[in-house]
Amino acid sequence: MRQNFEIHERYQAELEALEERREQLEAICRQLETFARLRDTVAIQEHVIRGLKHAREVELREHLEEEICFLVAEVERLDRELDLARAKHLEAGQKAREAYQKWQGHQARQREQELKEGLARLDKELQEQEGLLAILRQTLDREKILLAGLHSRCARAAERIYRLRQVLAPLATHPWEWVRGWWAGVNAALGERKTAGLDLEDLDGYEELLKVLLALPELEDSTPERVFSQRVLGDSKAFEQRVKKRLLAILKSYGPEEYETDAEYLDSVGLTDNPKMVLVAGPFTFRVGGTAVNVGELPGGVGLAAHTVRVMEITAVTAPWVLLVENLTSYYQVVQGVSELAVPSREREGDRDLAVGGPAGLVVYTGGFPHRGLQLFLRRLQGYRESAHDPRRPPLT
Repeated sequence: MRQNFEIHERYQAELEALEERREQLEAICRQLETFARLRDTVAIQEHVIRGLKHAREVELREHLEEEICFLVAEVERLDRELDLARAKHLEAGQKAREAYQKWQGHQARQREQELKEGLARLDKELQEQEGLLAILRQTLDREKILLAGLHSRCARAAERIYRLRQVLAPLATHPWEWVRGWWAGVNAALGERKTAGLDLEDLDGYEELLKVLLALPELEDSTPERVFSQRVLGDSKAFEQRVKKRLLAILKSYGPEEYETDAEYLDSVGLTDNPKMVLVAGPFTFRVGGTAVNVGELPGGVGLAAHTVRVMEITAVTAPWVLLVENLTSYYQVVQGVSELAVPSREREGDRDLAVGGPAGLVVYTGGFPHRGLQLFLRRLQGYRESAHDPRRPPLT
């Protein structure tokens, strides 16, 4: 009988040890509740993450949500297994009590062995669950580190967006409407925490773009890109290397006109690779200061710089017509009298000019897209034609 009581006491001690383990598992459950609160905090932070719309961050967030769902499912599964373990523990205790009551029976030893085996199985299951919980804790630690890194990137991106809006703010009062339109779209997108296709890592590049956009309205004539770059950015190659591509993208999307080439887009805002001359031939006279020039006396015409066009005054146009030629070869053919539209030759007799074959017309080379100097020349010519000095007003063809 003493032996049976000793067995009972041993079983009772084992049951108390199992109860202590049950309390440890409850502590683990409380840690899991802490994890649930952490998950709620993650959900709150996702609102900030959602605004950045960056592909990598979205992918990371989705992966994190999948990991959290997996962890929650694992926690729920462990809860069910813990409940099952508790039930088995209670069942084992009940069986132990029944075995104690029947200790005098011939099956006492067999039942004792069965109870030992049951307790051993329970111990093994508890050890496996503790191992799983340790793995869960390590996974949670890694997820916390990932979240901290993600929050840090979000904060840096928000700061860059704020600084970029501050950099571009002067464009709100830009004199060109299409520049204000571009700024309005970009500023609205940045206000919604969208990148608007801008490189948030290159604030210096957008500061240079701002300087260029603010300086362009001040250009009166076509200016070489490198001269403009040296004057505005302090480096003759800075515009071509860091700003030109962005300016062209804005012009093509928001500019008031569409052109065929990049050079035409840049010329529309006063920038060119090299200054272009105004090629014109035919009977007209202009004055610069005290000097008068009769272009009709120059057989091959003349090339006028944009600055010359700006300061010149057209004093006479005797041509009965004005011809605008887009092709340079055709222009020279017309001027040299090769084509059917050749300018008639002129002969001198004493102090008089004699027109042979009728008066010559005025031929202007446009090159397809009129550059700024040519546009100014045509405006000067149109102004002269509309003035009282030329009632005949030669037609443009």
